[in-house]
Amino acid sequence: MKLNKYIMFLGLAGLLAGLASCSEMDDYKQYLPEGEIRYVGRADSVMVYPGKNRILFTWLLISDPNVSRCKVYWNNRGDSAEIAVQKTAGIDTIYLLLENMTERTYNFEIYTYDDEGYSSVPVFESGTVYGDKYQAVLLPRLVNEAWLREDTAVLDFAAPGNEVVGTELKYTSISGQEATFMVHPDSSQAKIADYKPGTPFQYRTLYLPDSLSIDTFYTEFLTGEVLEELDRSSWSVSGFSSEEASGEGEDNGHAIHALDDDINTFWHTQWEGAEPGPPHYLAIDAGAEVTFNGFIFTPRQGSASGNAKDIEIAVSTDGVAWEPAGTFTLENTDDRHLVFLTSPIQAKYFKVTVNASHGDQNSTFFAEVGAF
Repeated sequence: MKLNKYIMFLGLAGLLAGLASCSEMDDYKQYLPEGEIRYVGRADSVMVYPGKNRILFTWLLISDPNVSRCKVYWNNRGDSAEIAVQKTAGIDTIYLLLENMTERTYNFEIYTYDDEGYSSVPVFESGTVYGDKYQAVLLPRLVNEAWLREDTAVLDFAAPGNEVVGTELKYTSISGQEATFMVHPDSSQAKIADYKPGTPFQYRTLYLPDSLSIDTFYTEFLTGEVLEELDRSSWSVSGFSSEEASGEGEDNGHAIHALDDDINTFWHTQWEGAEPGPPHYLAIDAGAEVTFNGFIFTPRQGSASGNAKDIEIAVSTDGVAWEPAGTFTLENTDDRHLVFLTSPIQAKYFKVTVNASHGDQNSTFFAEVGAF
């Protein structure tokens, strides 16, 4: 009997202790300033897209059905923007565009809220806004050379700078309509088959400051001119220092072979019997006064040693009195070499003098000589 009373006493004591313990566990709530803390589902997979005086945010709302609005703070919470949310049963994508932003880098805080004012934990992101300062330092990708060849406008471009995504060309087509052509930054040359001869072209360079940028930046338009190769049908050789009359065969080696439209034949200075050293010259009569903007020299194909290296060009109206037009250095390749005069020159004759050849050879040669 005494044992049963003792057991009953222990049970009652345990119950009272349990009740007291539960009461103590709940007592902490009275010390919370706003009662029990409840967090709303936060923004997930945040992406930041920079732009010109604006910036775009996207994020996902995945699981919490109670989210009713989202808010972004910046400038140490001095500025903010809010967006209402219509949460669906699935995953929702939120878009928030901030406009009229000053150009600089920002730190942002992103919160979500429910209707009772409870918020998520913050998501911290940084992002850059671009503007006139970035625009001011952009340089155009320049056109080094532009000429008309076989009814096609050929434009050679300088290497692109960082962040260049393209170059836009505007030109007049054969039909007289304005047309556009986009040059990829990996392309060093553009060929336009429907270009109308005698018309200028415009070009500007496109930049993206960031791969995620929502805005493209443009340089100012520059104007260029497509130069046409001069018709050589009335050209003739008016003089030369020497030519190889027999050693290259009956149909090769002569000065006239620099004007025969065949890059497999060539003018070669004398080497059989005697081999005079430089300087060597070749003079051309254009048949009438023309405007020279520059000259084209095609080397003998497949023979690097002896290619013209250091040259000087002179022009004349009568073939007697010569005026210097420029000095140039040609690369040692099989490609056509274009040299540009500092300004157009009116003349009837021109003379190219080779002062040194690649490989320091006594002889030199040209496959073709032209002008534009």
